[in-house]
Amino acid sequence: MPATARRASRRGPGRRRYNAEGRMHSLQISPSICSKCLTACILTLASPTVWSGEGVPADGGYEANVLPGDAGWTDTGQGFLGDFVSVRDGVMTYDGPSRPAPATSGMTPPVGPFFDGPCTIEYRVRCRRIGGDPKQWYQFFLSVYQLSNRFWLRDSLGHYRFGDEPVVHTSCRRPSQSGETAPPTTTGRWDANQWITVRHVLEDAGEGKYHLESWVSGPAGARKYVDTTREHAESASRFHLTVNAKTCRDAQFDLDYVRWSEQAVPFGTPLEPASRSPRIASIEPSAGRPGATSTVTIRGGNFDDRTTVTFGALPATDVRNPDPYTLTCRPPEPKAIGRVDVKVTGPQGSATRPDGFFFGTPPSVSAARPARGSHRGGARVVLRGSNFRDGARVRFGPQPAGNVRVVDATTLECMAPRTVGNWHGPVDLTVTNPDGGTVTSAGLYRYDPPDRQARALGWHLDLVDFNLPLAIQKLEEMPFHGALIRPYRGLQVGPGRFGESDYEHNLRIFKATDFRRFRHNFLNVTFTGPREDPARGFFEDWTDVLASYARYARLARDAGFMGLWFDVEEYSGGAGPHLASHMYLRQGRSADEVRQQVRQRARRLMTAVLGEYPDITILMTYALGTASTPGYDLLPALCDGMLEAVASDEAYRDARIIDGYEAGYYITTPESYRHAYDRVRKPDGYAYRRTAHPDLWARFGAAAFGNYPDIHAPDAFRAQYTSAMNQTDRYVWFFTNGTFFYAWTPPSLRPGTPYADQTDRYIDVLCEINGLPRAAPPGRFTRLIDLTMDEGRGRLAKNQASDAFHGRLSAQRLWTLDAPDLPKVVANRAALDLRDRKEGVILEKTGRSSRTGPTQHMGSSHLGALYFTDHTIEISFRWDGRVSDADQYLYGAEGGPERHDGADRFSYGGRIAAGTKRFVHCQRGNYGGAPGCVEIDLERAEAEGVHRSGQWASVAIRVDGVDVKAWRLFLNGRDVTGTEWAGPDRQHPTVEGIRKPDKVWTQHYLAVDLAVGANHRAGSGMTDHFDGMLDAFRITAGQVPQRDLMSVP
Repeated sequence: MPATARRASRRGPGRRRYNAEGRMHSLQISPSICSKCLTACILTLASPTVWSGEGVPADGGYEANVLPGDAGWTDTGQGFLGDFVSVRDGVMTYDGPSRPAPATSGMTPPVGPFFDGPCTIEYRVRCRRIGGDPKQWYQFFLSVYQLSNRFWLRDSLGHYRFGDEPVVHTSCRRPSQSGETAPPTTTGRWDANQWITVRHVLEDAGEGKYHLESWVSGPAGARKYVDTTREHAESASRFHLTVNAKTCRDAQFDLDYVRWSEQAVPFGTPLEPASRSPRIASIEPSAGRPGATSTVTIRGGNFDDRTTVTFGALPATDVRNPDPYTLTCRPPEPKAIGRVDVKVTGPQGSATRPDGFFFGTPPSVSAARPARGSHRGGARVVLRGSNFRDGARVRFGPQPAGNVRVVDATTLECMAPRTVGNWHGPVDLTVTNPDGGTVTSAGLYRYDPPDRQARALGWHLDLVDFNLPLAIQKLEEMPFHGALIRPYRGLQVGPGRFGESDYEHNLRIFKATDFRRFRHNFLNVTFTGPREDPARGFFEDWTDVLASYARYARLARDAGFMGLWFDVEEYSGGAGPHLASHMYLRQGRSADEVRQQVRQRARRLMTAVLGEYPDITILMTYALGTASTPGYDLLPALCDGMLEAVASDEAYRDARIIDGYEAGYYITTPESYRHAYDRVRKPDGYAYRRTAHPDLWARFGAAAFGNYPDIHAPDAFRAQYTSAMNQTDRYVWFFTNGTFFYAWTPPSLRPGTPYADQTDRYIDVLCEINGLPRAAPPGRFTRLIDLTMDEGRGRLAKNQASDAFHGRLSAQRLWTLDAPDLPKVVANRAALDLRDRKEGVILEKTGRSSRTGPTQHMGSSHLGALYFTDHTIEISFRWDGRVSDADQYLYGAEGGPERHDGADRFSYGGRIAAGTKRFVHCQRGNYGGAPGCVEIDLERAEAEGVHRSGQWASVAIRVDGVDVKAWRLFLNGRDVTGTEWAGPDRQHPTVEGIRKPDKVWTQHYLAVDLAVGANHRAGSGMTDHFDGMLDAFRITAGQVPQRDLMSVP
């Protein structure tokens, strides 16, 4: 076939630039329609898409003749798309079911495009399967991004809304708008496996604006679906293609090409390849004996019947060109054994594969014994194979082996080298003979990981929300080894306002907290700060910032924490120390100036931290393994500065900087986590290429992973967590939009998501993999209120573990520092006689207003803390059994207006119910709702011989969460739970109304008065008095052992 005819038929029907007669097909125009505020003019071709007229050569692009990496494209996102595709016959293929990419994997060109004026972008794609869940939003198998100073453009191919609605969805800015259309296949679906072409034409519209026309064409015709004018985007230049494997893991599609031009090329005018020079993708076989007559096949692109091949300086013979992507030939007779370059030359240029062919017989490796060994190296390894020559060299990955000895042509011995940075995993073995013959056997040897126990970290605890010394025993029910904790005023570190008093205040809290399970804790650092109060930028004065970080590190050290959790995500709206260089470049700064400033500031910050905590661990949400996106292109400079600080003094040799790899949220399989770990830690891998100090990253770096259970079904979460634990160097940390901690509600993934109601299954997975029960370590409780009567005075045991209520009873019935007389039982001076009296004892304002100790600034009162932590209530009383028409409260408090949505609507109390002999305890949350209640029928208890009216008695209630069926009741030291006369109130099985007010956390204080001997209502004082005698009253955070329960006096 003549070369011209072959080029005309290139890549099948629909790709030709001209029809058989060389004429343009006619266009039929249908009425305009509106799509999301963008004018969309639909044009339909009478037959499959063709072009007419002279073509315009593109200024750049990717023709799928070679793998993207061989064309110079590099990674973007969480992996390099080029590592997960194949190329054959001018088509790049992604096959998710057989070779899925991790999370979002992309590719970006080596140079450009840098569009500062008119431009055109065009690409051609064919899809066989979207691979997403049509019940979810945003199922895009491929996204194409172009950002520049002039415009912002994103195409998303897949389906956009709920349901299977295939679309080409295009977004543009500024302001943000979008348009979409169905793919122009004959079925209107992506899985039709038909080629479609997308073209964007952008022109300058003047006055800081650009005009965009977007076209899509295919077998069903052509459509212009975007026609709009937008303002200049003022973004950093960036172009990339991304596979969204986190939502479309099983996608299958082909890419024919992507091209761009710095001209506005009208739709209908062909956009030709930027170059028709030959490209070499592969050479098979790549070795042969001199004189052999075997045929060599060269695959690539832009080949024709005029293409020639040379091996070194000698021409090949019998060169054949069966198609534009394949050459076959016979190598010449060489002048010597060794490697030579292979060069392909055509009318439009040439391509060379250095050392592309070996004349001779290369070695082969079939086995390694042993096949695995320690990451420390030193193991004697025997390689079996063929054609080993004296003087052969061996490499384990990039590391040369030691003590290489060729025993014979089939046996070679060597010593495995130590891995770089304690990396572990399968490694390629390469044997190179002195004559240049070489072979690489993939994954033939495996390095075992260091001895380590991976730890799980829960996210996150904020001291504003928890009375930590009281809540810790309930929080530690969760099967984590530690937690990410934000202390009081923790957001003031970045602005430089975390002072010495803040250090002292938080340290008292942490010292008062009995951590038993959570031993691997980190202080939370929001590096950029929030939008409302951002941290200081890299070019501002950091004097106070460095002092704040030093105090913060000292707090972590003195509290016994492992270090700092650095969240470097952008929350400040660009006002804080963000890691996107383009925002600084707009200020007229050079790229080198910005990188140097970030590096210097990071070094000073880390030096200040190390000065207080020399062996600190910094766990970062993103580090060197993070995708090289415009939003985080300064991240390598930040990490380099931190590494330089660690390396500056031998005293810091045990400090570590851990890449927390937040992208672990979106991957689940062992293969994906293997890839992610190698991305962070494999020698010569991605992270090592991003840093100026690969030796320091090897010495002081490590890998960890973030998990995000909210978006994965339970079985997928099990696979995710297991895979992460198998690969991590130290930690796996968990983010959820809900909470794994028992807080205002029971643990729950993000409410309203598909898996929220299965939260317990996720916790069971954590328990199983971590080997920890869903139970707090036993034997820990804290007296919160310990009120006893002693000769007319109240006595409260002082407790340093919480801000307990200290003082004595006053004549005004308030708990104060005074000590007046009170009504007493004549025969028992250690009790209050309240019979026929309207009196009682008030523990005044058990919320924040009366607190002076280390918890005075916490966002939950002592009673508030009891919403979400186990606690035990005990009271000793004497009652003659007289039934009253009114409730008789032994203790009680109610606060807030009489409405269920009041933020301070709260009730808590134990009473003899009106008209009965039943003791009832109820409590309701801060947002109203129904109370949860338990009760004891004292009349039936008396019939059972457990209680006698007119005698002293004691009642204890062990509260366990919000489900009253889990509570236990004790009467006079006997567990009466589950008897016919004691247990949960079936009408009130759950404590309701427990939640944190949205963005108004101060309302969680609940500054109400708790009365003993009566109920206390906000605005009404004491009511519903107890007609009896009281001896003692306790509230204890934690589950008091039965042997320690209050005894009958």
